[in-house]
Amino acid sequence: MLSGSKRGRSGSVALEFAVVIPVLIVVTLSAFDLIGAVTAWRRVRAAATSTAEIATALAVTSSGGTVSNVLTSSQVNQASTAIFAYLPALRAATIPFSVTLSAVYFTPLAVGTGCSNGSCVCLTTTSAASGGGTSNSIAPHINGTTTATTSTTANGTTTSITVQCYTATTAWTSPLPTSYASALQSKRLCNALLTPTTSTAASLTSLPMGVYGPYSLLVADLTYKFTPMFLGYIMGSITFAETAYVPPRIGSPGANNYVEYSPTTSYPPICTNVTEPALQ
Repeated sequence: MLSGSKRGRSGSVALEFAVVIPVLIVVTLSAFDLIGAVTAWRRVRAAATSTAEIATALAVTSSGGTVSNVLTSSQVNQASTAIFAYLPALRAATIPFSVTLSAVYFTPLAVGTGCSNGSCVCLTTTSAASGGGTSNSIAPHINGTTTATTSTTANGTTTSITVQCYTATTAWTSPLPTSYASALQSKRLCNALLTPTTSTAASLTSLPMGVYGPYSLLVADLTYKFTPMFLGYIMGSITFAETAYVPPRIGSPGANNYVEYSPTTSYPPICTNVTEPALQ
């Protein structure tokens, strides 16, 4: 009887071991792939910011005492390859990814004009002055009409309200050459108003309403297809998309003050929808 009991317990342990071990293996491999996915996403996000930051630094040029914002094709290419510092495996592997650098400018709408079709963002600036101090608050909202400053005074506090509406347009867009990148490559549409949105998700056709304002932007759009090492056979690939918005380092407000793409250096803005720059 004792011997049979021992054999029964041994059989139960073996059965439990056979059931638990595969589960532990799946959990371990899933955790490994999850860590890899989070790491890849964070690197893509950092690479997007670095691409835009490098571009703004390269755009500041000085010639004969005149400082201007101009990017050449080689400088665009230099900034766009920042992704390799974060994901060096891209140099040797055929992993689908893309990098697109664009300049976006905002056009201020005149007093009395605005939009109701979701094509503009209006910034309501409220300034309250009391006792020698002033506090400001800015509230962006989609749709509205530009209005001049109105002021009211009550209890020793003067409140001024100004509404300024803006539309956003892509001045130029340049992808990393397909000799580097893959079929994921795409461009922002030029000469078309970008759609403001309350979402911060990456998109080539829209902009978060929070980035609208008097200053232009350099926009870096990155996509990267991540394939889990173990679970990729079951769930397939995951495409990460990140966009960074960085204002120029020099310049003043206005629709004409965006980072230009050489050799297009004339105003008003000319949308070049540029071809892919040659490898340097």
